[in-house]
Amino acid sequence: MRSWDYWENHHSTKEPIDVAHYEAIGTMESALSIHANEAFDELNNEDKILCEKLFKSLTEKGDDNRGIRRPSSLGEVGGILDCNVKKIVEISHIFQTNGRTFLNFSDNNKNKETILDISHESLMRIWDKLILWVEEETNSVEVYLKLCDSSLLYQKGEIGLMKPPDLQLAINWRDQNNPTKSWAVRNNPAFERAMVYLNSSEEEYLEEEKNKVRLQKKTLRRTRLFALVVGLAALFAMGMMIWSFTLKVEADKQRIAAKENEEQAKIEAQKAKEALQLAEEQKQIAEQKTMEAEKSAEIAEQERLKAEDAAREAERQAGIARSNLTRAIEQERLAIANAKKADENAKEALLQKENADKSADRADRLRMLSIAQSMAVKAQQPNKDTDQKGLLAYQAYQYVEEYEGEEHHGDVYAGLYSTLSQVNKKGYNHLQAHRGGIRDLILDSKNDQLITLGSDRDMKKWDKDMNVTSSSKFIFTDGSENTLITPTEILEVKGHLIASGENGKIVVIGPDGESRSLRKNANRIWDMVAYNDALFVTHANSTLEMWNYKTGEHIKTLELLTELKTIDYSPAKNMVVGGSAVGEIMSVDVGNEFRQNSIGYTGTGITKILFTSDGKYLVTGDMEGHIGVYDSKNGEKIIDLIGHTARVSDLELSPNDEFLATASFDGSVRLFSLEKLDLEPIVLRDLDDWVWSLAFSSDGEQLYCGSASGKIAKYPTRTETLAKDLCTILKRNMTQKEWERFVAKDIPYRKTCETIE
Repeated sequence: MRSWDYWENHHSTKEPIDVAHYEAIGTMESALSIHANEAFDELNNEDKILCEKLFKSLTEKGDDNRGIRRPSSLGEVGGILDCNVKKIVEISHIFQTNGRTFLNFSDNNKNKETILDISHESLMRIWDKLILWVEEETNSVEVYLKLCDSSLLYQKGEIGLMKPPDLQLAINWRDQNNPTKSWAVRNNPAFERAMVYLNSSEEEYLEEEKNKVRLQKKTLRRTRLFALVVGLAALFAMGMMIWSFTLKVEADKQRIAAKENEEQAKIEAQKAKEALQLAEEQKQIAEQKTMEAEKSAEIAEQERLKAEDAAREAERQAGIARSNLTRAIEQERLAIANAKKADENAKEALLQKENADKSADRADRLRMLSIAQSMAVKAQQPNKDTDQKGLLAYQAYQYVEEYEGEEHHGDVYAGLYSTLSQVNKKGYNHLQAHRGGIRDLILDSKNDQLITLGSDRDMKKWDKDMNVTSSSKFIFTDGSENTLITPTEILEVKGHLIASGENGKIVVIGPDGESRSLRKNANRIWDMVAYNDALFVTHANSTLEMWNYKTGEHIKTLELLTELKTIDYSPAKNMVVGGSAVGEIMSVDVGNEFRQNSIGYTGTGITKILFTSDGKYLVTGDMEGHIGVYDSKNGEKIIDLIGHTARVSDLELSPNDEFLATASFDGSVRLFSLEKLDLEPIVLRDLDDWVWSLAFSSDGEQLYCGSASGKIAKYPTRTETLAKDLCTILKRNMTQKEWERFVAKDIPYRKTCETIE
């Protein structure tokens, strides 16, 4: 067919179809590859990247080292490509038009459940691009699996963090492939652990490199300073030596001149003596020598003048001496200044030593926290020796507290909780509360009681010790008849209990025990929220009702722009906010004529939404297990809290907004620190069924969870509470051998529990 199409578009008049046309389209060997490349070239650069990832997700390398098909749903492919189903369908359509049938859909609906597959395996053996892609994908999977294995060994404490060149190879793989969680789960579900291990290795390596640079700079500065000081000292010594030598030479000259003058004086004295004798002997001749005497007087005058010149020279030498004294005083001042600078250098050296000591303390702290992490992980593993398991957990808790680790530490909590659960065979603080699932639970803040609502139509009240204080059937009163209904949600506000049931039924039980029914809309109730005297209810017919639940007065029914599955109210903003089945976040301004606005879009059906107490942040949970935290003012997402793998069933904030608790149909509850959302959460997994409902105690110290099996559990929100409970049941301390095995040989042994001998 390809040969025919080529002949029709390129043949001359009356030219028959021939071998040349067959060869022009690449023959049987290359025709399919060329045809696929033509389709690929019709895409823009961005879609080509998505196309490459698309075909990689639909193929894998078999045992015979050849590509094999890997059919996948559009939802799974969208998670791997990080794009929506519509974009995948657009790209796939290129490979299904103009005589191409490279891709097939399992049905025409083309939704997330639709299966996408390669039409024939021959494409994987002939298309040159796909052959290369399959090879690249295989190599990428091998790198990822190796990283998962290394992170597991690190978690067990058997190896350390990665070092070059393996670290650089792993970083290159991460940066080039930008792996998504959906892609990683297909090969190994330990994606988060592997990425944390890789990021931790990279951060430690970068920190080591920075320390090396800092040490080099510090050594260079010290060397330069030392060379400068030595140079200045050498120059000073040389100057003093030259000055001393000059003074010595001048002194030698003066000494020689003085000696010459002394000799001359002796000669003159002898001459005077001889002259006196000659005068006595030749007195008469003296007069004849008057002229000679006068001449001698002139000579004497000249000598006097010379003596005055010598005195002036002596004065000049004295001035030089004074100048030298001034210079010596200046040199002394410089010496004092140098001594002061040397003292400052000594102080700087002391400061550097203090910084080095701090770095050593930080390294020691990080090591002890790493040991604590390792012991906490080991404490979570099965171990028949309950005391050893508990000692590992409690020692890990002590080290985290002693070395200023994170108080909200998921592994330390899990280690302590695992030991307590093993000691309490039926589960730590677990209780079978209802015969059916617990649809909702709340805390009656007025009486400090927990209220549970079961699908067995029982409403029970519990005290702090988890003892039932009252139990009654849930009855819907409609004037002339009383009807048992299955409740779906319960609220408590100002002593009133408000519960919803099937077909739009709402029951209000006052503080006096009297009940009142509210019903104006027969459609199913999705959610409700109350504040002061107002009750807001959202129905399946895209309406929002407002009631005065105390008087039973119906205030308003509002037609919504979209059907809201979950709602919450913020007193700070006087606003109701809700989430829809298609992921839209809508607000209803109660104080401004109930004006509706769209403030965000998650892309996935929202199952739960709530405000923080100050109305600053919004938290949403969706059908796929994602938790999103948004700025309520502009709708911008602040962070994604990942971890749940199934629908989010409930969200709760502790009374002071310290903790955020999330529940899911994956059977787990996650407890986040709202101030440090980037920390790993505390994960609770032992309810063995869907978790439907959550509630905090009035002081925020306990978290209550209700499951689909009717079981209720009470979890402490702080690790300290578990640690106190655990220390009371331990019967011994670690042996020296256990200490060296689980802590370290070079760390001095100490008792984990001081109260135990």
